[in-house]
Amino acid sequence: MRLLFLLLFLVLPAQAEVDGGLSLGGFSDYVFRGRLLYDGPSLQPRASLDYTLDGGSSVSGALWMHVPASGEHDGRNFTELDSTLSYNTQVGPIQLSFGHQSYAFFDRSPPLEDTAELFSAVSFDTFLQPKLIAYWDYAAFDYSYLELSLSQGLDFELLARKWNITPYALVGWAISADERLYSRSGLEHITYGVLSEFEFQGTTILPTVSYTNGVDRLTKSTFWGGITVQRSF
Repeated sequence: MRLLFLLLFLVLPAQAEVDGGLSLGGFSDYVFRGRLLYDGPSLQPRASLDYTLDGGSSVSGALWMHVPASGEHDGRNFTELDSTLSYNTQVGPIQLSFGHQSYAFFDRSPPLEDTAELFSAVSFDTFLQPKLIAYWDYAAFDYSYLELSLSQGLDFELLARKWNITPYALVGWAISADERLYSRSGLEHITYGVLSEFEFQGTTILPTVSYTNGVDRLTKSTFWGGITVQRSF
């Protein structure tokens, strides 16, 4: 993945428009694909770069981390570092993305296995903003995962101020599931939530509250939420 990021800087044209972003999220727990990976407060910093090419397509790179914030020092307090590289393009109201994502874990006992995935995504700029992402783990677990999400932004005025909320629902489905992740293939979880977004002195603040309904016995039914603060440049 480091080589891919290096190639990203070498092959992109000098006239490409570059945008970046930094964010920091603080969450009550770390829930990933229906599984409660960390039961406790999680800090989740992220850095991203987006290169807009001629024709409106773009190439994006991002680094994301989970950092435990419980203050306890035991084997469960692992750190995770993920890197993502993707190509994105627009065809009318349809957004297409293709990319690669790697996962690295540190300081976990017993250790979590590092792995990597290829993914493709299609989303529609229409009512409920449907989005389908297909992942293929080709490294440690050799399974596929499908994620379908629906969301709809709602704007309203209250106390002489404009507000917005976005209810969403997300369904996760595993194919040829590895027993280290899920006990069986099929529907693994359904997650519901609501998020909001507002600006403060050039900074975007995103509070969210979610509930994950675990279907597989290795998933977890739980409420979780947090706040993300992000800045673009």
